[in-house]
Amino acid sequence: MILGRRNILFLVVAVIIITVIPRFVAASEYIAKKSITIPRDQIIEDDLYLYSSYSKIYGRVIGDLTAFGYDINAVGEVDGNVNLGGYRADFYGTTSKSARLFGYDISVGGEIDGNLIAIGNMIGIDEKTSIGRDITCYGSEITMDGSVGGRASLNGQTVVISGIIDGDVKIEADKILIIPPAHIKGNLKYFSPREAVIEGGAIIDGEKIWKTRTGIDSDKEGISIVSIAVKILLFVIALITGLIFIFFFRDHT
Repeated sequence: MILGRRNILFLVVAVIIITVIPRFVAASEYIAKKSITIPRDQIIEDDLYLYSSYSKIYGRVIGDLTAFGYDINAVGEVDGNVNLGGYRADFYGTTSKSARLFGYDISVGGEIDGNLIAIGNMIGIDEKTSIGRDITCYGSEITMDGSVGGRASLNGQTVVISGIIDGDVKIEADKILIIPPAHIKGNLKYFSPREAVIEGGAIIDGEKIWKTRTGIDSDKEGISIVSIAVKILLFVIALITGLIFIFFFRDHT
């Protein structure tokens, strides 16, 4: 499995932009403490940036939401983009724009009108998830049970699909499983050392294209390039987040 240098560079740059730039944006609300809870009846009429070990967002943010910490749980309404980075990052709310999640354990069960980007180890997109445009995932184990209005690009060691995807699907994985009630309305193109398992009842309207990567032994389990890249990205995320804490929030570090 090959994760291109340009893709790796793009992902690293995206993480840096998302983590560093917000601190210098004017007219935004910043909260930094050990534990943060935004109650359901609270409305924040601005971009919100949270730096905390534990963050729970139940209220409404009229702007972008950016949160970093150990455990982040966002279930409220966000009018802008959602950017979450932590060991555990859960998004079960709604956003009228896009969501970008970085973490070891990622769960999504909300409504995203724009795109979803998820980079982590365990990535779960549950059946209640609705993504208006495209989904892009880089991880070890990826489960996609929700609905996607655009295209899907899934890169990992194990990929399981049981959701509905309106556009084309591209997968790079060691193991691929497509099970009912999966419905891919576009083409399925996948790169894997072994043929995907497509169970009866799963529907693929378009063309199925399978390509193998040279130099991969399908009979041996190994550490894929994708998994290595993900570990590097997770380290970069942790490093940048730590530097932000130390530099801007010395009293809370």
